[in-house]
Amino acid sequence: MIELSEHSNVNYIKRVYFLSHCYAKGGGSLFFFRLMEYLLKYTQIGVGIIDYKDGILARTAHKLYPNAGIAFVDYTDLVWNVDSNSCIVVPDDRLGLIRQLTDSNVRILHYFWNQDIGWSLLYERKVFKKLAKLLYHTNACAFMEYGSYIYASKAFKKNFKRTYIPLFFQAEESTKTRRYRKSDEINLVWLGRLSGTKTISLLNIIENFFNYKTGKKKIIHIIGNGTDVDAMKRRVVKYQHDIKFLFKGLLTGDELNKYLAENTDVGIAMGTSMLHFAALKLPVIGAHSPQKGGPFCIQTFKWLFDMHEYSLGSPMNEEGVDPGRFKNIDMFDNMLNQIMDEATRQRYGDECYEYYKNIHADIEFIGGKLMEALQQTTLTFEKLKKCFHFIPYGGDKGIAVHTYKIGFPIFKTIHHLHRVRYYFCGIEIARKQRIRGHNKWRILGIEFSQNWWGRFNFPQRASEETRNQCKDVYACDKRLFEKGGSNGRA
Repeated sequence: MIELSEHSNVNYIKRVYFLSHCYAKGGGSLFFFRLMEYLLKYTQIGVGIIDYKDGILARTAHKLYPNAGIAFVDYTDLVWNVDSNSCIVVPDDRLGLIRQLTDSNVRILHYFWNQDIGWSLLYERKVFKKLAKLLYHTNACAFMEYGSYIYASKAFKKNFKRTYIPLFFQAEESTKTRRYRKSDEINLVWLGRLSGTKTISLLNIIENFFNYKTGKKKIIHIIGNGTDVDAMKRRVVKYQHDIKFLFKGLLTGDELNKYLAENTDVGIAMGTSMLHFAALKLPVIGAHSPQKGGPFCIQTFKWLFDMHEYSLGSPMNEEGVDPGRFKNIDMFDNMLNQIMDEATRQRYGDECYEYYKNIHADIEFIGGKLMEALQQTTLTFEKLKKCFHFIPYGGDKGIAVHTYKIGFPIFKTIHHLHRVRYYFCGIEIARKQRIRGHNKWRILGIEFSQNWWGRFNFPQRASEETRNQCKDVYACDKRLFEKGGSNGRA
């Protein structure tokens, strides 16, 4: 057990609250839930959840840990009743949504797990500059991996301390073995959500596979669902004379393990999906994490076992794969040629597995990283409130209001959900509405439309429609630790 002295002031933590108010299941909610389980198993620190009453974290905790003394805070309350000497862990895009707290002796840890945050939508420019200084001087930032670190550092223009809390993934035991690989075909398997920047990454992979010269039959298995499934099916039509596409939808559990084991020559993914391949001893390549929302064409990639600082994907800069830290970058064609040799394919699968096992499958290691991050932050609600001037900053559904002044307000933009309105001297001159796949503009009464790619955003994950769809869905179906377990291992 980790015991923190009650007399160590800032280092003493009574309870850790996880802010994750949404209804939909996702990798973030699962990861937060596993961190909660680590605290329950290995420490004497209490656990708290800030969520909707029927949100994904709340209902999962009620189901799996009904008697664990978890404190629940309804996100919609105007004032959050939290324990003194606590710490709130907040995802990168929700820091401005913290509400008034009942106790001032509460610290905040700002956790970055995304690489494609629209900071200009979340904060006004002047607020963003103040926030950058505040986060830097309070050591309030922790990062999932190198990609989220470099993007945050560039956006905030600060060299933050490299404090990492790597992603944890628990693989279910599987007895499935790889079928005999057909010598006349190559099977590339994509596993991941089909929306936003992940869809853009998949298009880059398809383009590389299309240009790959081989006499073998080329097959892409696409596993996953999302808002861009139909759009992706339309976009791949032009490649179908050279590649066979199999859209398999959402597969989970043993069905997913079986399909991957039987059909994968090489996996390609980012985030948790990379670890799913690795846990099955399958070779997996990291897809790119684009810095901007437009199409790109990059031909160099990396294997999972060559990743840097816990990355699960290949971070990019304006020139391609970030060259500063990433070594052993190879051409896509060369990587496919390598795994055509069965012995090499198995060796790469084993190396991916060892990388996963040594880092991302060890909850004690990752939990220790969490404790380090919790100990270092000195960010408080009062400091944050002075930065934002009002809390919550933008409210539950609205985001930032940007006002530009020359003596008096001249130009103002108001962001709310998927709509943006533009005002000149108080008169609305244009509005933009984001609809799946495109932007709809109205400028001085004239309507325009343009294609648009965007990630599955927060309003969708917290909508009434999503609430009804996910009412019987949980962040996970099993506890990480069995009741009465002695060694704390999954």
